[in-house]
Amino acid sequence: MYRKVSQYLVLIVLSLIITGCPEDKISISINLIPPCISDSKNFKNPMDNLSEIAFVATKEDPNTAPEVLTSVRYPYESGGKGVFDIPLSKNVRILVEGFDDKGNMVLRGASKLFDVTVNSPTNIKIPIFIAGTDAFSQTTDFSQQECSNLSLGLQGTTVTPLPNGDVLIVGGVSVSGSTKFYSSSLFLYNSQNGTFEEIEIDDQIKEYGKRAYHTATLYNKGTKENPEWRVLIAGGETFINGVASSVATAQIYDVKSKKVEFLSSTMEEGRMYHTATLMQNGKIIIIGGENKVNGKVEAYLDTVEIFDTQTETFSKLTGKEYHRMTHARSRHTATYLPLRYNTIEGEPVSGFDKILIAGGIKKVDTQLYINDEMEIFGCANANCTDYRFDVVRKKDNTSLKMTKKRYGHQAVAVMTGSEPIGNGDEEFHNFFVVFLGGYGCIGFDRCAGSTSLDCQCPDNDVYKSLTTSVEILDPTNPNGPQFISGTDLNAPRADFGAVVVNRESDNIVIFGGFSAAQGYTTDSVEYMTVNKKKGITKPRYAPNKMLFQRADFGFGILLTGEVLVVGGDNGKMGANKSSLQSAEIFTPAYPPLSE
Repeated sequence: MYRKVSQYLVLIVLSLIITGCPEDKISISINLIPPCISDSKNFKNPMDNLSEIAFVATKEDPNTAPEVLTSVRYPYESGGKGVFDIPLSKNVRILVEGFDDKGNMVLRGASKLFDVTVNSPTNIKIPIFIAGTDAFSQTTDFSQQECSNLSLGLQGTTVTPLPNGDVLIVGGVSVSGSTKFYSSSLFLYNSQNGTFEEIEIDDQIKEYGKRAYHTATLYNKGTKENPEWRVLIAGGETFINGVASSVATAQIYDVKSKKVEFLSSTMEEGRMYHTATLMQNGKIIIIGGENKVNGKVEAYLDTVEIFDTQTETFSKLTGKEYHRMTHARSRHTATYLPLRYNTIEGEPVSGFDKILIAGGIKKVDTQLYINDEMEIFGCANANCTDYRFDVVRKKDNTSLKMTKKRYGHQAVAVMTGSEPIGNGDEEFHNFFVVFLGGYGCIGFDRCAGSTSLDCQCPDNDVYKSLTTSVEILDPTNPNGPQFISGTDLNAPRADFGAVVVNRESDNIVIFGGFSAAQGYTTDSVEYMTVNKKKGITKPRYAPNKMLFQRADFGFGILLTGEVLVVGGDNGKMGANKSSLQSAEIFTPAYPPLSE
């Protein structure tokens, strides 16, 4: 199925000369590992047009931009050997940048962080996975030089990047034809060797930890100096007595020990298709979703559960009218908005961050509708001892709604600048929130008797309602929240991916999803620009596609800025329908650091 790429493996020896040390030279062996040669018709080998190659040593600090320590750039035909000076430093990362004969960056890669000290061992061996820029590549087993896959196909899974560079993949449902299997498995994608490791779990989790359409949220139970990274895995859909139902249980994954266990505290309500967002005060806010019992949705939820990351317990927010949403929601989006920061200490100020909730399916009495309303969840007082929901309102106090009803969409926040407030210690950060795609009808299968117009899909095919609509909200406008632009995608999409990358142009990348009638999927990729300097552009097709058509997949942004895409629905019909085992990595093109 896949061909080996050992013929493209390049061993480069870099001598890092450290001045003023007893050992003034350290040799570092770097393995440049290209992506495996995929059988996808969309695969392009990034090594084919390589003319120049550069290595950049950077020092990274979580509170500042990376500092370039030194770099070297030379013709690729030179044999792949270079020597450059590097000072003693901690948190060093080696970046690789490759260029074609026209000077365009055609590949990039990054090492893990390491320290260069007087006690550093000689002959350090560092593998660096390199891939084509602004392109998707399959995950590659570095030692075998073959494509790496999950042991089973998954959709409705979660992808949670971890601080050590690994990625946690939890649960999901494996579909084959008309059969479904809910998974309790946890996989760890090791970004330093390109493999998937299955985490050992006990019999209780194997039996009762099966879930899909859940949430998995990273948090720190320790301190900044001594972090204890953990992941809260909450809710989701599973089989109970052979029938699909939602669950209220939660598990905790410990990043250091690689152990997972059930949490004794549970949510009060089973929920799936909910959202979970970490706030600056260390609380994880779990909003909405649907409660399914014996295969039937019994309730769409307007409630909030708050998870305290220090006590690791749930509490349901109750007592006041503003503790509940205006309408219940499922399959909505929750977009985190850090509105203010303390600029003296460089730390976020608790109490000023907000969560923007938009879209989704709502139930009013016995009728189902698609929600076009937006609400803000945040602290109700300065010390954040209480919370509240507020409908998003214009300056005249009337509610501001999306012009397009949608669910199964994406919402991404784009920082556009910051303006100081008075003479205080804070800054006000301006955001645009971009709403993209989604479904425009619900379908009679889910509606179960509801006669609302939102349930009536063309030819009873929910996929015929897919929208291309893009709306851009300015929630921090001095004249009140308002939509500043509306445009359209080139392809209608739902259950797709969208991320913001750190560049001024083409800074939103949109990929995959259901895109045609009957649930056919797409491999197309689109770029658009949302930026104060560059303006707002209509999305355009990218020249490079995903390797495989997929929808309903998990995805997450890695520490290196790459995007990992895992599993998904293959978009085929009948007996050929299945969940994908493959994973892809999108490598953004950034301005070269070696210039």
